[in-house]
Amino acid sequence: MWRPVENRQHWRLSEDTGDLLFRALARQGSAHGIRGRLDFCYSWSGVDLKGATLNDVYLFGANLRCANLQSADLSGSRLQAADLRGAILRDAHLEDVVFTHANLEDADLRGAVHGKGTYYIGTNFTGANLCEGYLMGCNLAHSTFRGADLSKATLVGANLERADLRNAQLEGADLKGANLSAADFTGANLKKANLKGVKRNKTKGLRIKAQDQ
Repeated sequence: MWRPVENRQHWRLSEDTGDLLFRALARQGSAHGIRGRLDFCYSWSGVDLKGATLNDVYLFGANLRCANLQSADLSGSRLQAADLRGAILRDAHLEDVVFTHANLEDADLRGAVHGKGTYYIGTNFTGANLCEGYLMGCNLAHSTFRGADLSKATLVGANLERADLRNAQLEGADLKGANLSAADFTGANLKKANLKGVKRNKTKGLRIKAQDQ
C-alpha cells in the first residue's frame, strides 16, 4: 500500500509491497518510467533491472549487490550509502546521481555515462572497472580506487582530492586540470596518462614529467 511521507512528492512503500512490485516489474521487463522519491532500504540483491528507467528515485542505503543495471537510466536518483558491490552498470546513465559513501567495489561501470552533477564523494570503487569511463568534472573526493581500472578514463577537471588510488590502473587516462591534492597514487600505473595542469599539493606517489607541468 502507498503511504505519503512528509509531503505529496515523497512516497514510501512497505517492504513487502515494494519488494514484490520491484521484482515483478523487473521480471516483466516493464520497470520503465518509475519516477518519484521511494524508500527502498532493503535487499534487492541480484535483481535484474537491465534497461530500466529509474529517474529521480530515492535509494538511500539500498542493497543492490550484484544487481544487473546494464543500460539502466538512473539519472537524478539518490543512492547514498547504497551497496552496489559487484553490480553491473555498463552503459548506464548516471547523470546527476548522488553516490556519496556508496559501495561500488568490483562493480562494472564500463561505458557508463556520468556528469558534472554526479557525486561520488567518499565512494568505494575498490577493484571496480571504469575503463574508458567519462568522469569529466565529477566530484570523486575522498573516494577509494584501490586496484580499480581507470585506463583511458576521462577525468578532466575531476575532483580527486584525498582519493586513494593505490595500485589503480590509469594508463592512458586524461587527468588534465584535475584536483589531485593529497591523493595517493602509490603503485598506480600512470603510463601515458595526461597530467597537464593538475593540482598536486601533498599528492603521494605521483611523478610528473616536465612536459606535463
